[in-house]
Amino acid sequence: MGERNRFIDIAKGVAIILVLLNHYEWAEGSFVGTHLYNWLICMAVPVFMLCTGYVTAASFSAKNMGLKDAYTKKALLPKLVRYIMPVFWFYLAETLLTFVFITTGFLQYISTLDFAYNSGYANAKMTPLGTLAFFFAGGRGQHGTYYFPIILQVAFIIPVIYAVVKKYRYGVHICFGATLALEALKIPVCSLLSQMGVSQGVQYGIYRLLAFRYIFVLALGCYMYLYREKIEKWYNWALLFMVGAGYIYLIEYTSYTRVIFVWWQNTSMIAVLFIAPIFLLGLKYLKNLNFKPLEELGRASYHILMVQILYFNFFAPLVWTAPKSVIPNDFVGSLVSVVVCLGGGYGYYRLYNRIAQMCKKKRHG
Repeated sequence: MGERNRFIDIAKGVAIILVLLNHYEWAEGSFVGTHLYNWLICMAVPVFMLCTGYVTAASFSAKNMGLKDAYTKKALLPKLVRYIMPVFWFYLAETLLTFVFITTGFLQYISTLDFAYNSGYANAKMTPLGTLAFFFAGGRGQHGTYYFPIILQVAFIIPVIYAVVKKYRYGVHICFGATLALEALKIPVCSLLSQMGVSQGVQYGIYRLLAFRYIFVLALGCYMYLYREKIEKWYNWALLFMVGAGYIYLIEYTSYTRVIFVWWQNTSMIAVLFIAPIFLLGLKYLKNLNFKPLEELGRASYHILMVQILYFNFFAPLVWTAPKSVIPNDFVGSLVSVVVCLGGGYGYYRLYNRIAQMCKKKRHG
């Protein structure tokens, strides 16, 4: 695959910190929770998807991997294991904590605080079938649980995206059109579901777990690698930046009524046009930047995501509602959250990799 672009890990390190800032409950009207969120924090997952597209294209190109090769057991299974196993151990911990917290009454206590309680924490959902269902939903709670089912879907659809972008230089436009068409199709489908009595909440929950809204972003990542030596003129990317920035301003600072992107509008394919040129500049000019702490966090970002789900689902309400003498303001509260999640997640990453290496040596020894 050649020398790895160091900016990829740095971008992932920044993105996981943005995820933590996103999941912290900021005081209403705060700068971070409004303006910084609108322009930067909400771009965390799109940045992860740009990285996924770029790295996948680099890997497939280095291995000269075609579409059929990408769907072989040898190619697909290791990727699925890398995605599934860290989540399996996290979910085991979450399920045990849920059971213990229900039994001890802690869950009932934090439900009186600022806790995002949902049916996943009900006793009735602790059945084997319910436990299995919530595993594939990414967990019982919120705060990033949707990422796991989406990244599993990405593992299956990205070979097609890569093949289209590689075969046709305008393949990224095909992916743009496909994403837009699927978003537009959502409108009549949701209307039909409403007529059938399916609530808006359920419809949103389904949409939240579907990966199709990231098709274009993944294609952009592939494009940036495949055509890195002959990327378009800067003014084309500047135009995309202005379109994306204009759209974000429109949906956040005016009374514009959204038509197609009624959900997750901040990370929609149009809004992503704002961050994509910035990401491209990073790939080009920061590829040799040596910033070890962020690179390490970037490599550990998936494991950090798991730990922060546990933290924000169960323990963050104690921080948000703590007395001022303990947590005087959001700066201190967010700092506590970031330190706990980064430290715990990085520890999980190192422990997981060490055990995985030991198991690998044992199998081949």
